[in-house]
Amino acid sequence: MPALEKNITRDYSGRTVDLEILQSTRHPEASFSSVELSLSSKQPAAVSGISKLIQRYTLVFLSLANDVNRPFFNIGTSFISDVLGGARRTSDFLLHSFSFANGDTVRQLRREDADWPDTPDDERIAYASLNDMTVDRGTLTLKLVVDISSLAGNTAKFVVPISYPRIRG
Repeated sequence: MPALEKNITRDYSGRTVDLEILQSTRHPEASFSSVELSLSSKQPAAVSGISKLIQRYTLVFLSLANDVNRPFFNIGTSFISDVLGGARRTSDFLLHSFSFANGDTVRQLRREDADWPDTPDDERIAYASLNDMTVDRGTLTLKLVVDISSLAGNTAKFVVPISYPRIRG
């Protein structure tokens, strides 16, 4: 984590602070093979800055479209539905699905950022893009490596691991 360490904000004054629920927020460059939640950890961590942005991105990206309602708009994407529906069978379809879901996620985060104008620039999204994608049919895992940048210019690379069921037929 040394490369990201310099981008982590430790001064929480004047910020809204989220609790870490995704361990990949703490170690974004690790090669996880499954999604790990931090809710059961003994010491929940506060996240802000680029770590909070990573967590916000991941939660929106992995939420099913229209499954989570917020005032005035719904959040989520079709990516998980696409993966469960067989999109993982071809890398072209996965890339296509990621591109649409990524665009939806960035758009939703920007809309949320506009609703909260006091949010610091290091917690506002500038862009996110796919760096790498690996499908491991042996472990039934899809690993997305995403590059993200905040409006403050902070950047990070993080892993979004997704486990999926075996398709028969």
